[in-house]
Amino acid sequence: MTRFAPVAALFFIGTVGLTSCKKEVVVEGTSSDFLEVSETNSSFLAKHTGTWCGPCGGWGFTNFQSQIDTYGDSEVNIAVVSGSLGAGANNEYFFDAFANALSISATPTFHGNLGQTTSGQLVTDHQSSAVVANSNYEVTIADGKINVKTTTKFFQDLSGEDYYIAPYIIVDGIVANQAGHPDGANTIHKKSLVDIATPVGLDDKAFGYKVASGDIRAGYRVNLEAEADFNSAWTEDQVSVAILITKRDANGNPVFVNAFTKH
Repeated sequence: MTRFAPVAALFFIGTVGLTSCKKEVVVEGTSSDFLEVSETNSSFLAKHTGTWCGPCGGWGFTNFQSQIDTYGDSEVNIAVVSGSLGAGANNEYFFDAFANALSISATPTFHGNLGQTTSGQLVTDHQSSAVVANSNYEVTIADGKINVKTTTKFFQDLSGEDYYIAPYIIVDGIVANQAGHPDGANTIHKKSLVDIATPVGLDDKAFGYKVASGDIRAGYRVNLEAEADFNSAWTEDQVSVAILITKRDANGNPVFVNAFTKH
């Protein structure tokens, strides 16, 4: 996978911008143009599931569809899947990463905002809380690559923590086997997490790449460009991006800040 900016340059330029209190910083390898970013919150609602798991194809599929129907227009819904989703899907890597970070030991498990619960109250509470940061993105697909340009904007003065964005590649409508589902080998899988768009010179990191650190001023914006492989088995209209914004706890685990996608 080809990517965009060497790690030393990426972090060095971000640090210079923050310590000098600039409000507009461009990570190396990106355009100087910033995307508009809305001051809104969206929850990150996920299903941890397996193609080999009978209950996942039964009540798990039903519950996930209900979640999409209830929150799909305003929240970020993804399926973190174990099992074969065909060529081009790196889903097992993310299945293991989410299981380890969130201490998930069973499938299907539903989790919201990186906690093992999903509820209307969780969504309502996040929507009504102050916006710390949010992102926007543009996607182009060409020459076998999914190119993702992001802008992240901070809406509060912050200090002492690192912030990361994960531009996840989501493919909707992959046809693959699902145990416990009446369609069997012809099951249509919803909103499957298959990869992460990654800057050049960096390895895949399941919970994203650092875009801000130290003293952050309200209004600070940062661009990050990255890419992932596009598989010819997918169509362009199946592909979307789900951005997860996180910071880290004392043990280095991801802590939810916000999420963004386009519906």
